[in-house]
Amino acid sequence: MKGAEIAATLSRWLRHPRFPLYAAGLAIALTCVSLFTGLQVDDYIHRLLLMKQPPGSLLEPRAAWDVFGFFPAGTDRVRAAIRDGTLPWWAPDDLRLSFFRPLTSLTHWVDYRCFPQLPWLMHVQNLMWLGAMTWIGARLFRAICGATWEGGMAALLFAVDPAHGMPAGWVANRNALISGCFGTLAILLYVRGRQAMRGATWSAPATWLAPAALLTALASAELSLGVPAYLLAHALFLDEGHWARRLARLTPCAAVTLAWITLYKACGYGATASHMYLDPGAEPLRFLGAIVEHLPVLLLGQLFLPPADVYNLLLLSVRPFWTLLAAGVLITLLCVVFKRLRKDRVAGFWLTGMVLAALPCCGTAASNRLLIFVGIGGAGLIARFLAREGGERDDSSLQRAGTDSTEPRIELSDLPNHRLESRCPSDVLPNAAGPSGPDLSAAGRDIASPTPTSPGAARAPVPRLERWTRRTLVAVHLVLAPPAMVYAAYSVAGFEPVLRPLADSVPQDERVREQEVIILHAPTNFLIHYAVTMNLLEGRPTPRRTYVLGSTMSAMEVRRLDERTVVLRPAIGFLAPPGTPVGDGAGLPPLVDISYLLQMFDVLFRSGNLPFHVGDAFELGGTRGEVTELTPDGRPREVIFRFVGSLEDSRYRWVTWAAGRLLETKLPAVGESVTLPPARVGF
Repeated sequence: MKGAEIAATLSRWLRHPRFPLYAAGLAIALTCVSLFTGLQVDDYIHRLLLMKQPPGSLLEPRAAWDVFGFFPAGTDRVRAAIRDGTLPWWAPDDLRLSFFRPLTSLTHWVDYRCFPQLPWLMHVQNLMWLGAMTWIGARLFRAICGATWEGGMAALLFAVDPAHGMPAGWVANRNALISGCFGTLAILLYVRGRQAMRGATWSAPATWLAPAALLTALASAELSLGVPAYLLAHALFLDEGHWARRLARLTPCAAVTLAWITLYKACGYGATASHMYLDPGAEPLRFLGAIVEHLPVLLLGQLFLPPADVYNLLLLSVRPFWTLLAAGVLITLLCVVFKRLRKDRVAGFWLTGMVLAALPCCGTAASNRLLIFVGIGGAGLIARFLAREGGERDDSSLQRAGTDSTEPRIELSDLPNHRLESRCPSDVLPNAAGPSGPDLSAAGRDIASPTPTSPGAARAPVPRLERWTRRTLVAVHLVLAPPAMVYAAYSVAGFEPVLRPLADSVPQDERVREQEVIILHAPTNFLIHYAVTMNLLEGRPTPRRTYVLGSTMSAMEVRRLDERTVVLRPAIGFLAPPGTPVGDGAGLPPLVDISYLLQMFDVLFRSGNLPFHVGDAFELGGTRGEVTELTPDGRPREVIFRFVGSLEDSRYRWVTWAAGRLLETKLPAVGESVTLPPARVGF
């Protein structure tokens, strides 16, 4: 088949009335590999909370609607969790990691009540949410662009977005899909409602249904804070009337959002004292710094390459340069795009919604899986750019936004006050046929994309940079994106080869039920407790308590002071900032390393803005720990642990990390020390 025929066939498919359904099916087909990933990481915690907890579980029971309320605020709760080994010893008294996602929690409750032994059915539910979100997204693109090549292309880009892969493939990340489904529905209802009103303020039912859909989205995940970004962008670019009236129409949705935030805070939900999650209201300056650091990385991950997750694998000293590079690439890309789309209000809507929707995502570690709502604007903007070529106009810009009708419309940017309902007679449009669309000679047929401005007009020359930008965007979003989506959907299964041997290596004889397993050295506390939880769920003997004393990937000195006292001194100190080299200092550190990512999970439990002090103490059961020396940046360099009995007492089981497993070990003799090698993880 020739290129022209392929383009014509694609054009017909993109404008087909059922293409939104086809797009949903494509998204499901690309991510159905997730049916084989089983349960992973946080799934074990949800299973433990929602099923009858076996003996030895240290987690507080949770209501069926509150399985994301991991660590509520409260000094007594935090200290009790540290004593029991649920939280690491460095957690501050004011730590809070608790998220209000009642709707998503209830869907997990259904999973573990109806088919607890069939994880593939849990993944089926994920795929159904993904399909619904993609279908609604495709309808949204048609509401803005009409049943056009541009609207279909935006739907296609949204359907194959790799950012949807991990939420589809990870049961515990379902919240992003449910949030995306109802959040996109809220935007669609608002747009349809405004189009139906034709000047009335709040008369259309869809406008009143939009706040209800927004509230449902907010009850699913905090990502839904990206929805108001598109509502505001619509008021700025696509709505009509005086500015005061445009903004007043946002009142119902704004009231719902503010009410949800108020309830969220009043009930004690949110994140405090964590380096990985931050509260914009409590730490506005730190949040502004996170925007500067993460926003270019997130937007680059959405519009171009590489994915934002790569940022977490970079050496700390390289990260500022990466942010600057990302900003430079973005500025160049947007300059090329908006040279073609200048004064285009629809393009302004997509760009503004995309950027504003990315702001809430800056409050945690950069990752493409956060970009559900950012991807709506990204797909719309790229499709609009691809629909223009060399001064030609795409059919979408002549369509009345918000209708599936294929009757021609006036260019949006040419209309006073952006009167979307204005029409132009069909006889002013030329007849043309081209490889990217059908003949326009038949009355009422869709306008091809793109079409020349006159039958014999020569195409305007396309600048080389713009031509290469188009080709690169097509390669990234239509060639590389589908396999990347498949990979992302299966990627969470990469934890299984790490956690399974680790879980098997945790002591499991009957004696361990009455013992405290003391882990001298492990790359991160994060992996250990998932391994113990896996054993607990499988009915294996588990320790009475498990403590990780030395959570660091660097080499660590273990010094025995007396019969009951041991001192730990990592080479780089405890709680190294993510991206800190863990080698011996010889030679240049690697620019990219998985260890930089794993360091992030230790600082999940303590913000870098909370320095330690010499003499800070904590209790681990009957063991007392104390910080005796600090690094220049206020982190513990040396910590002393005093046990209530002899370290050789049978109540203790000493283990350490070795080649991805826990091996039993002996402590050095009194007055002696030993240096444990760096703890590496083989992903």
